[in-house]
Amino acid sequence: MKTYFLYNILLNIALILMGLAVWAAYQSGEYPILAITVAIIAILGWLKYRLLKQVRQGTKGK
Repeated sequence: MKTYFLYNILLNIALILMGLAVWAAYQSGEYPILAITVAIIAILGWLKYRLLKQVRQGTKGK
């Protein structure tokens, strides 16, 4: 469980940083960087969903 907790914290930090990167890219008008960061946010969101699903299945069996 400790690894899931650490992984969740790292995902949250990455999502927050990518959110700030989206805001900065939008403000500066760098649309290619904006598209890349939105894609990274989608991947991180998918990873977080998979993590939550895995933890939910692990705790359901106990």
